[in-house]
Amino acid sequence: MNFLVLLIVFLATTQPLKILYRDTTYYPVASYSIGQSTWIRLRDFASILKFEVRYDASLRRMELHNFSHTISLHGQNPFVEVDNRLLNLPHEIELHDGDLFISVPQLQYLFGEMLQIDFDLGKDGRELWLYDREVEIEEMRIQERSDTTELLVHTSAPLRFSTQTGAPGSVILTLFRCTMRGDFSPPRPNGSVQAMNVMAKGDEVLIEVSVPPMTRAFSARKLGSRSGLSLVFVTPRRPPDREEDEYGKIRRIVIDPGHGGKDPGATGPSGLLEKNVNLEISKTLKELFESRLDVQVILTREDDRFLPLSERARIANESAADLFISIHCNAAPPRRKNSGGVETYFLSVAKTDEARAVEARENASIRFELDGEGGYNFDDVSLILWDLAQSEFLEESEMLAESVQKQLAESVPVDDRGINQAGFFVLNGVYMPSILIECAFISNRREESLLKSKSFQRGLAEGIFKGVAAFKKQHEARSAT
Repeated sequence: MNFLVLLIVFLATTQPLKILYRDTTYYPVASYSIGQSTWIRLRDFASILKFEVRYDASLRRMELHNFSHTISLHGQNPFVEVDNRLLNLPHEIELHDGDLFISVPQLQYLFGEMLQIDFDLGKDGRELWLYDREVEIEEMRIQERSDTTELLVHTSAPLRFSTQTGAPGSVILTLFRCTMRGDFSPPRPNGSVQAMNVMAKGDEVLIEVSVPPMTRAFSARKLGSRSGLSLVFVTPRRPPDREEDEYGKIRRIVIDPGHGGKDPGATGPSGLLEKNVNLEISKTLKELFESRLDVQVILTREDDRFLPLSERARIANESAADLFISIHCNAAPPRRKNSGGVETYFLSVAKTDEARAVEARENASIRFELDGEGGYNFDDVSLILWDLAQSEFLEESEMLAESVQKQLAESVPVDDRGINQAGFFVLNGVYMPSILIECAFISNRREESLLKSKSFQRGLAEGIFKGVAAFKKQHEARSAT
């Protein structure tokens, strides 16, 4: 190994890896990032696959045995003996810290055909999924709820799949290395699912789902309780009736304290619950609006109760509100515990990794609405938007977000994170200018302490109030002309 390769290995970034195989999670598994590749300690991976491991450090030789296969390999050598056959790997097996490491692509090359499994490394290099080939679809069901419809696909083992939009008003699920059982039959259309076509294409199964115009869908997620996937469709909501003489006037505002009841939201280092902070800020904001602005204010919840995300939008629409403001606190993963600041979102497709992370965390509240069988994995949830129902309010929502964020940044002693956009479930189908505010990071010890303070809560409410008041003045002046 030349000096440059030695230097790269020495500077390799160590990180724990989560391996998921046949509904079992193995964590942590030692891994290194070397250049653009992820390398895994071979003995850890072999143990997951039920191989017996023997390693002679002096010879840098490792032997792996299971009930039907024997593998012999050496560090810094690309040649591997598999069942008395010599296999030439694309790269050497790396020797690092006295142990052998193998890259993810070489895992596929060495074990894929032997064990009939495929490998899928997550974008951030923190999760490695192992999938059995030739998985069978066992059952498909459609579950209808108030304004959501969930398609459940149960399979014999975890599998890889993708989601994409087809013709207008359709979604296509592609299930890789998958077949259908002989007695399988798709369910009858129900709810938002108007028609469904299931077809085999080579070693893939394609499921095309047709839905009404303007219906939204969360991209398919793995089930939480058994093998398979789930796809949730959101029924389009009817715009509220508005009186013509109120056109252009902002007279009714809905404030939505995020989370509540069995959905606590994020939790701070000392145990502060986001749902409680959101409610206190919302109540203060309601008081400011009613005392200083000629508007009626409706809270989606006035106490600690659970409220489905779709119900929050329904309240806003049925009350024919002119603005919708959803109040939240942000949170960051432990590795970014010092993240901080205030930011304001409007509904559109998320453009940054951070926006997608916030979107996934806030949308995760839908898991409290699904039964134990559905249960999304919301680590990477995204919203498929065919035709933004709120397109007529998109510009106004962005202007409202800008106005509120400007005043917030001047009202509280935290960083100004600016405005952003994401596909929030709670804003989906709200027929009015709407924003979601992340007031501060409850995961940050300093900002959690601030969020406990009544003066800081009032400062946030003052900033939001001033931003809305400025937007109201500008909006009504534009409408008058």
